[in-house]
Amino acid sequence: MSLIGVVLAAGKGTRMKSSIPKVLHPVCGKPMVHHVVDSLGKISADQIFIVVGFGGDSIKGSFSNDSLTFVEQREQLGTGHAVLQAANEFNKDTSDVVLVLAGDCPLISPDTLNSLVQEHNKSKAKATVLTASLDDPARYGRIIRASDGELLGITEAKDCSSEELLVKEINTGVFCFDKTFLVDGLAELGTNNTQGEYYLTDIIHILKEKKERVGAYCLGDFTEVLGANTRQDLAVLNGIGFDKKNQELMLSGVSIIDPKSTFIDQDVYIGEDTVIHPFSVIKGRSVIGKNCIIESHTLLTDVNLEDSTVVRAFENRSFSGDIG
Repeated sequence: MSLIGVVLAAGKGTRMKSSIPKVLHPVCGKPMVHHVVDSLGKISADQIFIVVGFGGDSIKGSFSNDSLTFVEQREQLGTGHAVLQAANEFNKDTSDVVLVLAGDCPLISPDTLNSLVQEHNKSKAKATVLTASLDDPARYGRIIRASDGELLGITEAKDCSSEELLVKEINTGVFCFDKTFLVDGLAELGTNNTQGEYYLTDIIHILKEKKERVGAYCLGDFTEVLGANTRQDLAVLNGIGFDKKNQELMLSGVSIIDPKSTFIDQDVYIGEDTVIHPFSVIKGRSVIGKNCIIESHTLLTDVNLEDSTVVRAFENRSFSGDIG
């Protein structure tokens, strides 16, 4: 059994007020959709499909990975319609698990995706949704359960009754499906909702009506599935992402004097016992050795620093041809 990843990246993101496709806006040094694809790669997805629409050529051109498959969603007819474009390319003769997620959730971790897939396989469900609990669910679709906790379905916020709006468990937009049941469910989708769209979440209802097993896996850290629709959202994601990177580095033996004023991109590597002083920015695929000292107000971009290097305050260093 192999794993297929489907990344939904066709939206324009009108609230960004940008000519750049939403998923290409950077978080912690690289486009949001690249974070998502990298996480899928780290859990050894056998195939990755990226559904593109607005700015599709730009999204394709941003990748150098020849193993990715791009499919086009010419009309924006909903999440179910988007996944259908990828499903049309699936190998119908194999038994696979399909992992579906949005291209604008850059903080999703490989560990979470792997746990979701493992839960899906362990429970023998035909579909498993990643959920989370929020004090203010706002615009998120609600997870509807029976009195005994059984998952009944998902209702989009715009279609919720006043009672359903009180539910705090939400749909994160990340799903695992058995491929055969996903393909069959997509063929049965309709547009009987306030948006007139093909909702991927309706497949959960279709499976329930057929008495098939549907599961849910609750996420502990909701920030992993935060998306971005505005520039303000991007700022929030960058803040969370930079903080997580700093915490990861400190746990690995790096001293960061003031994490709040230190900005280190996701793909940067720093060796143990290196000290990073405030107002430092380290970008790209920089590699910094052990026992280095990075003084305040420095900007390092794609550098490769040997052990025990000292970067003086206000220095600006960039790629010099020594990074592989």
